[in-house]
Amino acid sequence: MAVIPYTKLQKMLGINYLSNIMISAEEAGKASDVAKDIVPVLRSRHKLESAPKPSTSAGLGLGGLQGATMSGGTPDDFTVKTQASEALTKGLNTSVAAFILANMPQMDQVNMQEMSGTLNRAGQTMTALLAAIATISLIVGGIGIMNIMLVSVTERTREIGIRRAVGARSYDVLMQFLVEAVTLGLAGGVLGIILGFLASFTITHTLQWDATVSPTAVALAFGIAAATGVFFGFYPARRASKLNPIDALRFE
Repeated sequence: MAVIPYTKLQKMLGINYLSNIMISAEEAGKASDVAKDIVPVLRSRHKLESAPKPSTSAGLGLGGLQGATMSGGTPDDFTVKTQASEALTKGLNTSVAAFILANMPQMDQVNMQEMSGTLNRAGQTMTALLAAIATISLIVGGIGIMNIMLVSVTERTREIGIRRAVGARSYDVLMQFLVEAVTLGLAGGVLGIILGFLASFTITHTLQWDATVSPTAVALAFGIAAATGVFFGFYPARRASKLNPIDALRFE
């Protein structure tokens, strides 16, 4: 392949036109509409007469159907084709190809709907996978909080007995350990939020992706962290509140 300025090539070949122009659509599924819009522009620049109308047995000039029979006006001296139309009409006779080309907009719409459905299904699958991973992480973290609180209750049994002996109620002991469990959960939530902001910043500046952390996600993370602390910390806290003060004072 030799790449040179097109003006230089035109001088070398003694021509003043372009043999091929490749155009890409900004949005998927719009190729047929773009091809239709190109036809009147080229006819105007080529100074052709009013746009010809395809006969019932002819194609539309899309898909590379050379020599299509036209009625009325000057025939096109160019061919506009899309990759989809070229692939669909390859090897077909004129009448079948014309029928396919006439329905290209509807086919593009169907393809767009299929693409949208595929992307939605893929997004739902990824959301389900991420939710499953997050659920497993929460369960593991919650079990860790429960184990830490159970160890804390065992090590502070004598302290609990002293508190109960001087007038603390079971509810007071329950709330004390429940608050500690929630604090552990919130500490993990804050750490996760900080890591999320750092990951978002890194991805944005490294991969040039627009990754942001919304305030809703932050609030949801705080709420889930607190709920995890309450759920998994309730059993240790209740166990501490149910200790017999006399047995707790005797504990060594």
